[in-house]
Amino acid sequence: GSEHSHFLPTSLAMVLRRHALAVPWKGVNLGGWLLLERGPSYPLFEDHLSEEGEPIKCEWDLLKVMQAKFGKKETAAIIHRHRETHITKADFQRIKELGMNAVRLPFGYWVVMAPSTNEPYVGPAIDYIDRAVDWAEECGLQVVLDLHGCPGGESGEIPTGRLCPEG
Repeated sequence: GSEHSHFLPTSLAMVLRRHALAVPWKGVNLGGWLLLERGPSYPLFEDHLSEEGEPIKCEWDLLKVMQAKFGKKETAAIIHRHRETHITKADFQRIKELGMNAVRLPFGYWVVMAPSTNEPYVGPAIDYIDRAVDWAEECGLQVVLDLHGCPGGESGEIPTGRLCPEG
């Protein structure tokens, strides 16, 4: 086991203890579930436009618009419903049935720990990561945990959860 695994949530520690794969990964990305992106999370993005009437490009802007429209509590309820339904155990079973052996799970840091003050993200929600790891294990799938959005954002690009203008 990893010397640091006692500091990590069960799902993260479990991955650190895995041995090298005997066969190459064949899998799918579970994007849009725990880090919202226009493509895979399209229903949420299609239902809301920016103040200028333009399509919203990132989770940060989407949540800001939703919170202005519905308030924080209702926005959190909408995100909770999305997380409960966007990916389910049946998806993991189907992935295995299709002959794949891995899933990639992108998520923002706010899913693991609470978002920083004045950030619109909804979290923590680490139970979903734990659920995904449990489902993967039950279905015989490997999991690639992908911290796709770090505190402060690592690039200012859309897949980190917040698109930052240049400058």
